[in-house]
Amino acid sequence: MFAYAFNMSSPQKTVPATTVRRRLYATVKQVGRGKPVTITHRGNPPVVLMAADQLSQLLTERDLLREIAAGIGDIASGKIVAHRQVVQRLRTLQKSWK
Repeated sequence: MFAYAFNMSSPQKTVPATTVRRRLYATVKQVGRGKPVTITHRGNPPVVLMAADQLSQLLTERDLLREIAAGIGDIASGKIVAHRQVVQRLRTLQKSWK
């Protein structure tokens, strides 16, 4: 259903912030080719640098998954009406209009 521009399960390159500072252009080129880079600072990975289109795709997919989860919650709580019930209600209303 989705076309992934990158695979987060594949190993990402991890580099210290000082290396990124020295090699910024090369890092930007790598990220532009769809290869996210984890940037560490004092041994901690606080930042992932990725292409804007990849971020947009991740955010879109996150929003879709949230809506699916909300829909599943609505079904579980009984807030959703089955299509068959809607059709029956509409037919009943239609009869009252005549």
